[in-house]
Amino acid sequence: MTWARRRADDAYAALDWLIGQKIADPKRVYVLGRSNGATTTFIIMNRAIGDLHEHMFAGGCAMQPSCYLMKNVEFYAPVRLYLAEKDEATSPVLCRQMAESKRSIPVETVLWKGAHHSFEDHEPLHIFHGYHIDKMPRLRKAPSRRSLVHGLWFLPLRGTACTNVRNGCAP
Repeated sequence: MTWARRRADDAYAALDWLIGQKIADPKRVYVLGRSNGATTTFIIMNRAIGDLHEHMFAGGCAMQPSCYLMKNVEFYAPVRLYLAEKDEATSPVLCRQMAESKRSIPVETVLWKGAHHSFEDHEPLHIFHGYHIDKMPRLRKAPSRRSLVHGLWFLPLRGTACTNVRNGCAP
């Protein structure tokens, strides 16, 4: 997990820079990661890591994370998990168990029915590294990528979002 820790330190350095430049309000900067980046989001939001830094994120969003070994991790701010029901690469069951475990700051989950891992890529059904990859069923006819979140800053991991979603954006 040293790669995740180094990526977490990079995210905190970016957060410090945004705040130092007076570009972002520290109470409105969230971290967003998908798949491997979502697991890094867990490392970033871990209280033990956050307490080492001057500034902390307002919250985190993890899309299709690996929740293996995360059941006892305490987060310092809200974390929302976006899970794909048919995800074979990361277990939505483990993530729901983690979210349901007793913790001081609750973890919220959103389960997308019928979705496979990486559904937001808008790709037709195919096999990638042994896992089914497919766009979300309800997106098959409406491939809009416009963000529903406005006025917030996200630090994306793995290039899955944009940095300024004030006016909406396409990743």
